[in-house]
Amino acid sequence: GRAGVMWSVVGGVAAAAVAVHCARRRDGHRRRGDDGAGAAGGGAAAEAADGRYVRTPLGALSKAVHREEPAVVARKRATLRGAVGPEPPRPRVRVRLRVPEDARRLEEAELCGGSGVKLVHFVRHGEAASNAAARLHGSQEYKSPAWFDARLTDLGKAQAKDVSEYIGERRLEVEAVFLSPLRRAAETACIAWSSRAAETHSPFIACEQLRERAHGNPCDSRLPRAELQELFPCVDFSLVAPRDNLSGETWAAVAARAAGFLDWLADRPERHVAVVTHSAFLLALFNAVFEDQDLPGAKEWFETAEIRTLVLTFEGSCDEHGTEGTA
Repeated sequence: GRAGVMWSVVGGVAAAAVAVHCARRRDGHRRRGDDGAGAAGGGAAAEAADGRYVRTPLGALSKAVHREEPAVVARKRATLRGAVGPEPPRPRVRVRLRVPEDARRLEEAELCGGSGVKLVHFVRHGEAASNAAARLHGSQEYKSPAWFDARLTDLGKAQAKDVSEYIGERRLEVEAVFLSPLRRAAETACIAWSSRAAETHSPFIACEQLRERAHGNPCDSRLPRAELQELFPCVDFSLVAPRDNLSGETWAAVAARAAGFLDWLADRPERHVAVVTHSAFLLALFNAVFEDQDLPGAKEWFETAEIRTLVLTFEGSCDEHGTEGTA
């Protein structure tokens, strides 16, 4: 059936990914390391190479990545800008961005004594079967029913483990992991964050607002909530509709959805969180909703399993200093 092989995330996903991929990753990364170490996510120059990932100005990128074609990225960015026009959607609260001095600390929020300042790790899911098929056979593969609510490939799971390594080395102990309800995002979140979240008892919360743009591709449709809950028992799907009712989205609608997510996030009590989502959502968020910010590398395309860390200051919180932008 569409749900595929039922498997438990709790205590199993990370171990299964390691067992399947650890042998091939060593050889694979040796072959791909030189290609990945020369550039960071979205074309930004790498600051340093560590282990299985490459450091970027705003975070890290797995060395095991097949980069998106620049022409494809340029076309999507131009389409987005044309769709949202000169006045793109904005959250109801003012948001300022800056690069944290130390991603392992949230001193600013602690000094504020409130939730107006948040440390957010934005993550794109690892490579999915639909991504791999499109890379090998062309973009028409995204329209294939074979990739309905696409799962991660072996490479995608390895990429998620690379994110996990980055997280573990920095002991990024988030208070919550917010994720898209599509399977590739849920798998990425559970592989990348499960070991850290288990230590802190941090919840995994699926949020419909974090979905990929739903414009007719089967890979961007999702399973019913009950099936997703059975596949990912550690994820809370209570905020997700029982059945998929999202379709026909324009780029302007995606940008509005991203702005709405920021409003929702602003009202959440957590101050240190992870957000696991998709390329179209992230493109709209960083190129439309965060239109006026000017952080190096922020507007670039998110590659698969790329992580970027930012401090978001919401209106009404204590004054922040340093390099920042405004949404």
